[in-house]
Amino acid sequence: MEIIRDKEFVQTFNYNARNFAYEEENGTPETRVHIQIQLIEDVPDQSDADTVLNASVEFVVVLESFIVSGYIMQNNILKNKKVVEQSELSQEDMQEIAHPLLDMVRRLTMEVSEVALDQPGVNLQF
Repeated sequence: MEIIRDKEFVQTFNYNARNFAYEEENGTPETRVHIQIQLIEDVPDQSDADTVLNASVEFVVVLESFIVSGYIMQNNILKNKKVVEQSELSQEDMQEIAHPLLDMVRRLTMEVSEVALDQPGVNLQF
């Protein structure tokens, strides 16, 4: 599958030190990673043989001493592959589409945790 990708767009990225006193009173947040793929129809100047879609990831990752959260998105064109319903995309297709978004979460977490903690950055594994 040939994918033409726009640059990833980081809408939000937050790094927060864990507040264990707050968590004791209000509960510990849970790690969640939600990937969404939305088909975009009727795109001007786009071939009928292609599919345009928006991929996004909304995430909260709870680690030992901090939490990262945010929202990252990216527009994609699937060349010469017409998709009418999202259910037509295989799990492998969806993983390939989402890979750059998860890689951006990894990169941001690595860089920010390295600076914030003044030690080697945390490498997330998805």
